[in-house]
Amino acid sequence: MNGYRRLLGTMLLLTMASGMAAGVQAASFFDELEGHPYRDPGDTNGFASPVLEVIDTTEMAELRGGFSINGLDLAFGARVRSMIDDVMQQTMVEFRNTGPHVISQTLTDPTGNAHNVNPSSNNVANVSPVGISLPGMSNFSGMALNDAKGFTAVLHQITNQAIIGSVVSNASDRQISNQIDVDVSVNNMEALRSLSAHTRILNSLLR
Repeated sequence: MNGYRRLLGTMLLLTMASGMAAGVQAASFFDELEGHPYRDPGDTNGFASPVLEVIDTTEMAELRGGFSINGLDLAFGARVRSMIDDVMQQTMVEFRNTGPHVISQTLTDPTGNAHNVNPSSNNVANVSPVGISLPGMSNFSGMALNDAKGFTAVLHQITNQAIIGSVVSNASDRQISNQIDVDVSVNNMEALRSLSAHTRILNSLLR
């Protein structure tokens, strides 16, 4: 009987040791991870405008891209909201291993004087009035408004490294805003917490 107990104990130790190879090395990381509780990335903040529709958490999850880094299944999404007086443009972007992808771009324009701006079909040079030259911004997207107040363009450029915002205007008495919200979540957080708990049990048994 003692021989069977020794054999069982040896097999248990070998099983635990195989899990420790990856678990012990990651223990300090999981300690830090559990020190910052996961929170729902839902966002209810936005412009105080009757034309603004807040994207809920479920819809944002569908638009959000992502990739994995060292076992973390990360998802990134961004909303770029630009407003010139009562005109609003919203751009939805997801980030993947291949880079940023524009999912949608909507323009709400009660004036009829605004234009979507994008590098491929309607860059800012095409909508700029005489006397305004913006050759260095041909790769920017956004919107432009030209009316009795003057010309205003709210632009952004999204790359793998940054989201850059810019405002160009010769108009007076304008209300201009440009808001960028970046949403980040860890999709496999519960699996990581389970692995962290398993690692702690193994550590306590081997002490």
